[in-house]
Amino acid sequence: MTERASRLYAILLYGRDVVCVLEDNRQADGQWRSFAIDVNGRRAAGEAREIPVGYAPRVAIHPPYIFFWGSATVWWSSLDESRSGGAQTFSEDVLAVYRLRDSWVVVTELGVAVLDGAFERQVRHFSIGEVIVDHKWTGDVLSVEDLEGKIIAFDLSSI
Repeated sequence: MTERASRLYAILLYGRDVVCVLEDNRQADGQWRSFAIDVNGRRAAGEAREIPVGYAPRVAIHPPYIFFWGSATVWWSSLDESRSGGAQTFSEDVLAVYRLRDSWVVVTELGVAVLDGAFERQVRHFSIGEVIVDHKWTGDVLSVEDLEGKIIAFDLSSI
């Protein structure tokens, strides 16, 4: 019996889209885990998504894109075949990716970054100074809680 090249890690359903996260079973070393994303039975655009062993893969779906990360690099791919994908690496581990009208908000371990609509250029950055342990949205306000229990609210309505 031969081992499969990849195994199903997760299935996500979003409207009519079926997103499968596949983990590559053929690992070169014990430091990285390699993943691929299938959308509606086709491989999503972009390079192999490699995250360090010990990090859980995370996925966010914000049409027309799907985002995947597990440490400091976020990969994005289109939910349809008409768009491409790419990657953006941050200085800290990424906790969440949110859509804010025509921009993107990325919560990292030590701050909040606002990126342009193409997810290519950082337009604003807010440093917290302490490790973020929780985050939530209320309207246009992003609230983050740091390791000391301090809650900091960012009103992003003007962005």
